[in-house]
Amino acid sequence: MSLKLKRGILLTFLLSMFFVACFLFTGCGEMEIYLPAQDDGYTITNYSVDIIVHEDRSLTIEEKIDVYFEQGKQNGIYRYIPLEQTIGYYNQKGKLTQKNYVHKISNFEYLSEYSTAGTTLLESHEQYGYMFYAMGDWGNTEDNCSYAFRYDYELGDDRLSGMDVLYLNIIGTGWDTDIENVDFSITYFTDIESIAQSDDQIFEFYIGRYGEMNGDNAITSSNERMSLFVEGNRVWGNVNGLSYGEAVTIYQTFENGFFDVPRSFVFDYVLIGLLVFAIMMFVIFFLKNKKRHLVVDVVEFAPPPGITPAQAGYIIDGQVHGQDISALLVYWASKGYVQIEEKENKLFVKKIKDLPQDAIEHEKIFFASVFKDEKPVDVSELGKMDVRIGNRVSKSIKRKKATYFETRPRRNFFFMVMFAIALYFVQIIRMGIESHNFLISFLKVLLLIVASLAFLVLPRIERNKFKYKKWEYILYKIINIAFVLAGLITICIIGEGYCDPFGTRFIFAVFVLMLYFIYPFLEQYTKEGASVLGRLRGLKRYIEVAEKDRLEMLVKDDPSVFYNVLPFAYVLGVSDVYMNKFKDIPLPPPQWLTTSGEIAFWTVMFGINRGILVSGAMIARFMTANIIKSLAKIAAITTVSRVGGGGGFSGGGAGGGGGGRF
Repeated sequence: MSLKLKRGILLTFLLSMFFVACFLFTGCGEMEIYLPAQDDGYTITNYSVDIIVHEDRSLTIEEKIDVYFEQGKQNGIYRYIPLEQTIGYYNQKGKLTQKNYVHKISNFEYLSEYSTAGTTLLESHEQYGYMFYAMGDWGNTEDNCSYAFRYDYELGDDRLSGMDVLYLNIIGTGWDTDIENVDFSITYFTDIESIAQSDDQIFEFYIGRYGEMNGDNAITSSNERMSLFVEGNRVWGNVNGLSYGEAVTIYQTFENGFFDVPRSFVFDYVLIGLLVFAIMMFVIFFLKNKKRHLVVDVVEFAPPPGITPAQAGYIIDGQVHGQDISALLVYWASKGYVQIEEKENKLFVKKIKDLPQDAIEHEKIFFASVFKDEKPVDVSELGKMDVRIGNRVSKSIKRKKATYFETRPRRNFFFMVMFAIALYFVQIIRMGIESHNFLISFLKVLLLIVASLAFLVLPRIERNKFKYKKWEYILYKIINIAFVLAGLITICIIGEGYCDPFGTRFIFAVFVLMLYFIYPFLEQYTKEGASVLGRLRGLKRYIEVAEKDRLEMLVKDDPSVFYNVLPFAYVLGVSDVYMNKFKDIPLPPPQWLTTSGEIAFWTVMFGINRGILVSGAMIARFMTANIIKSLAKIAAITTVSRVGGGGGFSGGGAGGGGGGRF
């Protein structure tokens, strides 16, 4: 397996692991429901909940909790209420739809007149997506205590099409003790009796642990566990005895528009405007780049004149690789500037004379860095060169980019990909506002960014198409498409989980597909670039298919033809094929090669082949050293855990939470 392929597979593996890590660290999959350990040291003797439902789907909730402490001195109780929840709803087809919600608590007030004398709100804070309240009296010695408080709880828009829903935990699953009696009252802003009795709407209560909600235990009227009454705009009832971990939940549907929740569509309008602009860019790009210079392979056994191997490697795929630079050693040897020596199974390069004044800049830079004095240079030591040398050589070659490449298409494509990523960040802001958790939304959108980066890799795959084996090209293409499809799926999943009233996630998907379809227009060459590339591809083709008798005729006409083409075989990726085809053809030893001892000529030549490829890999290593260091930082990933409300089960509605003693 080639070094290039090993690196490609390693990079693919790292990206895949990063992709999976994003899924693991952003809470994809089932939500973990928190259930505290049972506490037998106290009991809630009575829990009274009065709820006022407002037209904007906000609630005013008043709770009165009577507690009996059985063991020792207690300071009081704490109450935690969820601010972030994932809630599931079953539609008419029985499909579970999960959505993410953020709630807001305001106007919290401790009601001293209904509470035990001396108790008060001791402390409150927000943590882990919950609001925590500690109530009581430090050093309290009473066994029976009462705590009462009131707060406003904004549920926000349910974001369901076709209906409105009130899905609420009157009592949550998070209390760590038994509750002997529950009294509840729900007062609506309009008459509710006719709606509750309608066959077109659902009006159900559930009692049980998380996950026990189903059609068999739905309570629509009084039963042995619940007394239920509906009159006018009020619903009230009583539950006699809740065991540890049990909840009381109401699930009620209304006609769409029952609630009037104010909402700003600023971000939605901005996104739609940006997406329309992006599609216009795509159309303009297509119209301006549909005409291009065609690359016609010219099959001949000679490299293009005036082109060094390093330039040839850059023209082939738009990148400067280590072997493109290391091939210059053999290129200079064939020109008579250096001598290659084999000594004790090592390769040394010795300067014979300086490069001519008209040598190309990148040759002079690399030549001067290798031959600082008259001493022979060990080829294996080239990888220890200053990293700045490789970068200077690469930049020097790329200065003539406009000579061979139409730079505008690639620049425009890069701009469009960056624009798509910018749109994703707009989504981050919107999702962060809705979730009040920018870290979670950011980590999820990293999945989309990984898919977007696949578009930046795609042109490189196409540039190297003729250098890959067929199965390598297919493998790379499948992996790339997999990342793109994963990005599209993630867009739809995240868009469904958060508010997306105008279906912008589908417009995102269309834009991503457009990017995928325009990449064939990226690799556009100038007239000169297309001519040089056609000759290079033709040379590669000739090397692969030429028969022995034809090669013998070439050697007979020009004995040095093998050595003149060898440097270009390196950058074309066919040096092994090239040398194997000539090993049975008598060749005069080159004047630029000296050996020690009785070593077969082709043994030395294959040794040079390996040495040049290895030195190219080492040069590539120091050229990309800074990139590798940057990639290593990706390993520092912050894990995030989140407790959610679940959905579609008893205790899976909004609100609820729980509490305990302290």
